[in-house]
Amino acid sequence: IINKAPTISCPGNITVNNTIGQCGAIVNYPAAIATGSPVPVITYSQNSGTFFPVGVTTVTATATNACGVATCTFTITVV
Repeated sequence: IINKAPTISCPGNITVNNTIGQCGAIVNYPAAIATGSPVPVITYSQNSGTFFPVGVTTVTATATNACGVATCTFTITVV
């Protein structure tokens, strides 16, 4: 088996309305998809299911394994 550096694909950009009475919203987004060998671990600069402030937040997804690192980004916009 030949080990391979990770590749990663992010979900698309997301726009949501703020939660009434708050300056932001809790946003759930789909997981990024990563491949590689060994199977990469994916981490996010801000996790799904957390509070995003009004405005645009760029989320970076990072896939890491013994052979390397790959990243991708997408935005969460709260209006």
